[in-house]
Amino acid sequence: MIQSQLSMCQNASQPNTLVSYQPTLYCMSRCVRHLVWLPWSQGALKAQQHGPSAAYPPKSVAYRLKKQICLRAKFFFILMVLCLYQLPLAAQWQRPLIDSLQALLANGQCASAECIAVFNELGWQYRRVNLDSGLHYLSQARTLLEGRPYDTLRYQHDYNRGTLLRYQGDYPASIAYLEACLAFAQGSGDTFREANSNYALAISRLENQEYALALQHVQRAHAIFQDLGLVDRELGSLNVMATVLKECHNYTEAERIYQKAIGIAEKLNNEYQLEPLYNNLANNYSIQQKPELALTYYRKALSINERLVDNSGIAIAKGNIANVLFDLGRYAEAKDYLEAAINLRAAMGVEEDLVGYRGRLGALNIYLGQSKLGLQQLEDNLAIARAKGYKNEERAILDHLVKSTRENGLYQVSALYAQEYINYLNKWHSEVLAERIDELNAKYQKAEQDQKIAMLSTINELQHARLSRQCLLLYGGGLVLLIFAGLLFAIYRLYRQLNRRNDALQQALSEKETLLKEIHHRVKNNLQVISSLLNLQAFTVKDQAAQAALREGRARVQSMSLIHQSLYRKDNLTGVNVKEYLQQLCESLLATYQLRRQHIQLRTDIAPITLDVDSIVPLGLIINELLTNIFKYAFPQEQQGRIDIRIVENEQGLELLVCDDGVGIANPADLLAGNSFGYQLIQAFQHKLNADLEVKSEDGTQVRLLIRNYQKAA
Repeated sequence: MIQSQLSMCQNASQPNTLVSYQPTLYCMSRCVRHLVWLPWSQGALKAQQHGPSAAYPPKSVAYRLKKQICLRAKFFFILMVLCLYQLPLAAQWQRPLIDSLQALLANGQCASAECIAVFNELGWQYRRVNLDSGLHYLSQARTLLEGRPYDTLRYQHDYNRGTLLRYQGDYPASIAYLEACLAFAQGSGDTFREANSNYALAISRLENQEYALALQHVQRAHAIFQDLGLVDRELGSLNVMATVLKECHNYTEAERIYQKAIGIAEKLNNEYQLEPLYNNLANNYSIQQKPELALTYYRKALSINERLVDNSGIAIAKGNIANVLFDLGRYAEAKDYLEAAINLRAAMGVEEDLVGYRGRLGALNIYLGQSKLGLQQLEDNLAIARAKGYKNEERAILDHLVKSTRENGLYQVSALYAQEYINYLNKWHSEVLAERIDELNAKYQKAEQDQKIAMLSTINELQHARLSRQCLLLYGGGLVLLIFAGLLFAIYRLYRQLNRRNDALQQALSEKETLLKEIHHRVKNNLQVISSLLNLQAFTVKDQAAQAALREGRARVQSMSLIHQSLYRKDNLTGVNVKEYLQQLCESLLATYQLRRQHIQLRTDIAPITLDVDSIVPLGLIINELLTNIFKYAFPQEQQGRIDIRIVENEQGLELLVCDDGVGIANPADLLAGNSFGYQLIQAFQHKLNADLEVKSEDGTQVRLLIRNYQKAA
């Protein structure tokens, strides 16, 4: 069985030794091959027991000091380590690798890819000789890989180390390295390496009793191997898949997959694949209490081993057949097979397997009637098992002693051994229970530690997030304040600029108003001078017509003078209040024509509007002409009368209505068609103001002017 093969391997390579002189290297290579293809036996895969190791070992002294020492010192260190491994080895495969490594070191290429590859290969090959030596070489590769990106060299190192750690029984570390390999393969799109990593992870998780995850990994590996057409690796993945199902007690499905793999291997006539498959299927039948089927496939495995002249495989197969025949009660046949297996194991020098086989032979001798010989063999091998610490063999021999002596009537002897067996089981259960408790305590402490770490990590993350948020708020608030301050400063600058512009505009406007007032004042003064001159001229002229013409001219000048007088006396330099202006104009005309208020009644109804200069000047001159005509012709010989002046603003425009109750006009049409200067002036301003002029003579004279083009003062 596998446990026996492992014992042979352990004897062939003692711990902490770099060289093995045992003549069983071929046996050990077969054992390793069986371990790859028969991963169901967890105890058999523990080639070395040194306790758990970290996923990534601590850096070597050479690496920690590599920045302080020169390349020559590092070269000397590696060469010194290499010299320790130049002792004679049982096999010759190391020699070319050592020579290659020496050549690389001699050329100063101690950190080259070739050097790392050689260390990786040495570590991988030493798995067949000594796990400690293999891990040591891989540590050298690990040192050289520091600082390099994860590449194929790092992948090969992690894959090799993960496999050797699995052989050592350090499954968590093995899984950590192999998961790194899987991540690299998936990230680089390398499906072959992805399948290999999944396959190796499946075995490690299987041995660590993580069956669900192991099944996922091996199914993924099988799918990729099948797509790539790699039949040998596909068979290997089917073997592991069936083994996982067997460990999950799904024996029917495991049998189906074993048979499927066997069918493929038989078509290819691949005996190297068939032998472990036959053995595994036989184990599956043996667990299901189907000894005849188990015996059939054990014999098929034996036939292949005999054709391949594989003594290790022959010994295992014959031992398995002997076990089945023993269970079937065919003791004589079982003894023949068992003695043959013992002879082969003795030639190989695997003591632990020999103890187990010889103990079973003693039980067979008791069943065959040779009680004394059988008891002696059992007791001798029990003493060896206890002395060597072979726990499994000790338990098996005690079980044989109790059963064989009881079934052969040796009840007192059986009772003694039964009590001893019970003591052993109690002790074993106590040890297992203590180990389990220690394991659970370790898991609990680790879980508690992980929980504390996770809690501290969460607290740190929350604190970091809070600090980040506070910093963000602080920076954001500062930025907002800075932007706000910038905006305030910009607004302040704009406000100051606007104030300066407003001050300049106000000053310019004030200067303009002053200038306009000065202009209006000067124009008014000039018009007053002209009015005075016309008045003086009228006194010196004797002709009545000339005096009348001068008086009318003076009235016209006076009407314009009143406008400029209103402009420079008021704050509004562009507009004139119509009501105030017309009152002054009427008073001026009354004075000009020396009319008294008791003779003429003047009534006004003027809207309180302010007109622009361009509109008030023609309007004032028109009113001046109309009032002049009324004063001259409407009331002869100081006849009393009434004059109405009305100005209103309606939807049609600005309406001017001047009425008197004087003598009237015989024919208003003739008046409008006349060529007097006054009415020509009215018609000119009528066109300028876009006005309609209407004259009626009913109980006096009515003149209506509807102005459409006029402008109010701003």
